[in-house]
Amino acid sequence: MNDSIVKTLLDKIVTKEEAADIADRFDVIEKKIFSYRGDWKALLKANVGADFYNILIAVTDDKELLNVFEKFRNAIASADTVRLDIAFEPTYEFLSKISELMAREVGRKVILDINISKKLIGGLQISFNGRFADVSLEKKIKDSLR
Repeated sequence: MNDSIVKTLLDKIVTKEEAADIADRFDVIEKKIFSYRGDWKALLKANVGADFYNILIAVTDDKELLNVFEKFRNAIASADTVRLDIAFEPTYEFLSKISELMAREVGRKVILDINISKKLIGGLQISFNGRFADVSLEKKIKDSLR
């Protein structure tokens, strides 16, 4: 059960920034959970968004919740990271599509590390496991001038 909850949580994460944000929220809950006088589900609801709350509500008790948090952190730490240097502020939909494409290409979940680069005219550059792909406008222009 916990593994399927962790997988569902991971499926919601696209960027390194999102992973860090939810991990920070989990830290807050962990620090408060044993001193909290109310129902732990109320604490959970107050500290995570509705999407994550609806996933985590399947957990049966606070100890199981902490176990899910630990497994989530381990999964994030072991996930492959793809660095994207992008010339523009990407939408969530764009990042989701890139994440899905990269996951299909490598056969596993990846986390995107986004860098908005003023040096790029347009497009993006992708770095993953020592490999580099340049699909920027600058590269296309240089290639067309050769």
